[in-house]
Amino acid sequence: IEADPFPRYRDRLVAEGHASEAALTAIDDDYIAQIDNAVKAALDAPWPDVSELHKDVFATDLPA
Repeated sequence: IEADPFPRYRDRLVAEGHASEAALTAIDDDYIAQIDNAVKAALDAPWPDVSELHKDVFATDLPA
């Protein structure tokens, strides 16, 4: 984990004064909320119709 570039870059941004820990935490909270909302929307969405099963799988549609 110590080679993970994200925490290292975050530490560098704070150390060099480019961002505060609070600002980076606010950014993290925002994208986590966006991801949570997208997952909830996907889980709450109705299942697609079975006729959609083979659409947009290949460059050209296959006969049913």
